[in-house]
Amino acid sequence: MQVRDSGQGHGVLADVLAQNGQAENSVLEAQIAIKMLTDQPELRKAIFAKALKLCEELDDAPLAESLHAVQKIADEQHEKADH
Repeated sequence: MQVRDSGQGHGVLADVLAQNGQAENSVLEAQIAIKMLTDQPELRKAIFAKALKLCEELDDAPLAESLHAVQKIADEQHEKADH
C-alpha cells in the first residue's frame, strides 16, 4: 500500500496506463506523482517529460497547460524547502 500511494507508485501507474493506451489517465496520474515528488526534482523531470510527450501526441493543450502548472508549483515548493 505504501508504494502504491507514493509519488513513485503513481509514476509507475502513469507508465502502465500509457502502455495500455490510456494516455489522458496517464497524464493525470503523472500530475499526482509530480505533486507528491516535490523533493525529488530529477524524478519529477522524467515523469513530466513522458507526460508532456503524451499531451503532445493527444494534441491536448489544456492538459499540457495543467501539467505545466503542476510542475511549476512543485518547483516552487522545492525551492521554498531549500531555503
